[in-house]
Amino acid sequence: MGSLQRMRRAALVLTLLAHCYSGQSLCRSFAAQRSLDQLRQKSGNQIHTPAITNPLNRMVVPQEEMRIITAISEAGSAGDWPRAKAAYIRSKGLFTNVFNAAMVAAFKCRYYNDGVAIYKRLCNAGLPKTEVTYTYALKIFSKLGQLDQVRDIIQEAKEQLKPGIPLFGAMIDAAAEAGKVTEAIEILDTMRSENLVPDTAAWGSAINACKTARNSTVARHLVNFMIKVGVEPNYIVFCNAVGAHNGAGLVHLQKLKSDMAGMGIKGDFLFVETYVFSLIGTQFSARSVTEAVDELSELDPERLTEMASIISEARASQIRLTGLVKNVEGALQRLGFG
Repeated sequence: MGSLQRMRRAALVLTLLAHCYSGQSLCRSFAAQRSLDQLRQKSGNQIHTPAITNPLNRMVVPQEEMRIITAISEAGSAGDWPRAKAAYIRSKGLFTNVFNAAMVAAFKCRYYNDGVAIYKRLCNAGLPKTEVTYTYALKIFSKLGQLDQVRDIIQEAKEQLKPGIPLFGAMIDAAAEAGKVTEAIEILDTMRSENLVPDTAAWGSAINACKTARNSTVARHLVNFMIKVGVEPNYIVFCNAVGAHNGAGLVHLQKLKSDMAGMGIKGDFLFVETYVFSLIGTQFSARSVTEAVDELSELDPERLTEMASIISEARASQIRLTGLVKNVEGALQRLGFG
């Protein structure tokens, strides 16, 4: 069996695993999806570019509009949405690149509702959409949890252009936000079938979907699979994988930590906190050491020992600990594990 065929078979196995272990139905039936689409068409909730596009979109962008694009981008990068929005409002609204810059700025500044308004205005103006348009529309609607719109945008993007890695990445991010493991894996497989190589960020986003869905089995397989196909994970990948193992078997968490160290990848305060909370396995909200003692006292001693170990390693590496982890550290000391 050739290597390409083996990779495709492995991807199919991963998809099946996602179906079997996710603990929930991740994909709607065709009949249900068609019904929802029909309802949205009747209510006018679909967002699509009108069939008759604005002829001005083929014009060269004038210097004044280019200056507006620059002003929007600079303000967005600085996190100054009021300044970015003021620049956007000065535009005549005739060029896609202006809308794209404004959507990117709104996303960076976390003004997602304003980003939606900008996208709708672009649609209503009949302007053509680019990969940047679809990429940031997906990011914005995903953050707002508007999953029906996300699905519509993905479908339209596939119909209107050939997605590249950034747009595919945004599709995976959207699936991750919703914890749709199967969809994330299918997008990865589509990328590979179109001779696009998913990068570390794409794999990390798929594993993030596993974290949202608490699907530790597929998270482990994805980490192993990306390494087998030559994509090197980073600490974010391992952080997401550990998060997917919240409450999972201790041996799996230890293996992830060991693999990460073996690859020379160093964690940070976020990794330490994620690892500790995955060892706890429940929603941890202790606001004091005393409250933490109450929450930790029922846990298996082996998990408490592992907690003390990673906190000690973090201290030795001079990693800053979060307040919650400090409460855990104090509780462990009182329980005799410090």
